[in-house]
Amino acid sequence: WGTVKYWHKDARTQVALKNRMEGETICRYWTMTNKVAKPRDMIYALKKSPAQSTPSNPQEATNDPQDGPAQQRETHSKRMAELARDYHENLQTPTGLVSKTVREEKIEKVLGKINIEISQMQKHELDAQISKPEVEDALKRSKNNFAAGLDGATMINAPLIRN
Repeated sequence: WGTVKYWHKDARTQVALKNRMEGETICRYWTMTNKVAKPRDMIYALKKSPAQSTPSNPQEATNDPQDGPAQQRETHSKRMAELARDYHENLQTPTGLVSKTVREEKIEKVLGKINIEISQMQKHELDAQISKPEVEDALKRSKNNFAAGLDGATMINAPLIRN
């Protein structure tokens, strides 16, 4: 418990120090501190898939006509987060909720509708190696303080690269 108190006190000291240094200067910190916080949309429950539903808690079952037969809902926030995580992790996996043959048929159907071809010049550009100056130029032009991409990289160190 002592360690938690130390971390809390240290965090408070860091916030107070940052506020003392940047609180009266019009900068990103000041604008973010004085920004009106938008209310978030609350999600009170998530529907469970039939595989995740268990008849152990009949209070979670609903008889909403839109849900079809009694559909169970998860209301515990930690388990809701796990349901959302599992759902998003399974979106891109081949072994999702659809059988392999149905998935392949749907992929072929979508690919069959694509009728765009690239020119020889575009093919040549795509085959070319990316040079170090091109990467540096792209990093210099990128914006700061944005969420990480699929690779998890953020542009927090971009000012170091720009100089």
